Amino acid sequence: KDYCVHGQETFPGWHRAYLRDFEQALIEADKALNNDGNLGMPYWDWTRLELNGQILPNIIRQNFEELPTGLVDPAQAGRL
Repeated sequence: KDYCVHGQETFPGWHRAYLRDFEQALIEADKALNNDGNLGMPYWDWTRLELNGQILPNIIRQNFEELPTGLVDPAQAGRL
């Protein structure tokens, strides 16, 4: 079965709230560990093809030897 819900019309509404709650839980856990809670979830704006000269963020390039098929057009993403 395909459990991916990204293509469903209800996805944006609940997913945004889920990420917000998850981020808040991370902040609270950080504070419970006597840290300042100054952290956040990274965000990649998929609507902007290029940002700071990067098509694919360096963090992705540094941590994945190869991309999942269909993630990005290799002609646009350049070499990993």
